[in-house]
Amino acid sequence: MSRSHKKSHKRNNESSSLGKKKEKSKKKHKKHSNHKNEHRKHHSKKTKKKNKLSKRKEEAIKKKLLVKKMYMIISAFLISFILYIGVFFFMFSIGKMDGYSMIPTLNNKEVVAVNRRKNIARFDLIYMNTPNGKGKSVRRVIGIPGDEISFKDDELFINGNGKEEKYLIGKKKSLGSMILTDDFTLDEVTGQTKVPNDSYFVLGDNRKSSTDSRYYGFVSKKEVIGRVDLRIFPLSKFKVF
Repeated sequence: MSRSHKKSHKRNNESSSLGKKKEKSKKKHKKHSNHKNEHRKHHSKKTKKKNKLSKRKEEAIKKKLLVKKMYMIISAFLISFILYIGVFFFMFSIGKMDGYSMIPTLNNKEVVAVNRRKNIARFDLIYMNTPNGKGKSVRRVIGIPGDEISFKDDELFINGNGKEEKYLIGKKKSLGSMILTDDFTLDEVTGQTKVPNDSYFVLGDNRKSSTDSRYYGFVSKKEVIGRVDLRIFPLSKFKVF
């Protein structure tokens, strides 16, 4: 074999070995890149899972906080409501209008809240045991202890001074020229010129059809349950007096 032939053969062998090495390196590189890609994919999957888990944890924490807030709000509301009910029933009792003596202020069977802790003043509505023994009802205080009372030409006079009954303005307008309260003096209907101590003189707002102190006399303070502050039923007619 000639030298030139040997050299070419050697070159061929070297080139083929280089080619093989290149192929091997390419394969290795490909495997390595594939491995890298797989590793990246695996890492990205793990990252996504972690992100999902962290989002779920955040959502769970948010839900817990929201539930906690709602629980606190509901608890505060219930405690306030219970306290309000407790205070209400400590100070108030429930009463019911009996009859038609207080029309138009109150109608028969309407339910009222009665404040047991308040002092009674002139023109207050009171819930009381009726002196004639016929249960409980509502009337308006016209005279307090020491008052001299009379009606003249449908006008109230207390201790000689005219007093406007604002709560009857609408009723009087509806009657036109008719008189709502007939003339009388305290002495004529009770036999006394002044309201005694520890007593009240009461009238119904429906003066023409009311049973009140003109018929059964003074109402003792002991028979007064309390002052009517609210109409609570029917709800459509809720009112503060």
